[in-house]
Amino acid sequence: MLYLISFCVDAAADEAELLDCLRCLMKEQYDCMSKLASSTLSVGQLAQQLAVIERHFIAIERHKQGPAKPDAVKYTQRKKMNLEANLSKQKRYSMLFIFDSAR
Repeated sequence: MLYLISFCVDAAADEAELLDCLRCLMKEQYDCMSKLASSTLSVGQLAQQLAVIERHFIAIERHKQGPAKPDAVKYTQRKKMNLEANLSKQKRYSMLFIFDSAR
């Protein structure tokens, strides 16, 4: 933990410079405290609980809608196949780029 015991300022500093320095110190303290607060165990547990609750709501919505229609299943399968095909193309192009840049 960091404690600020003393603070020395040039005697010629005007009020605007002092206010600017104070704002800077407050911002640094705020950043430090927000990092500390976001890394506590309770925040991690809360994030996990929120993720579980979100999944429950999604499951409830899907249950209300009923079983998936065959057209929707075919669409998602086609979409997945298209994504896989695009990824394999990208891999091939990146491999070609690697071989060309090796020359």
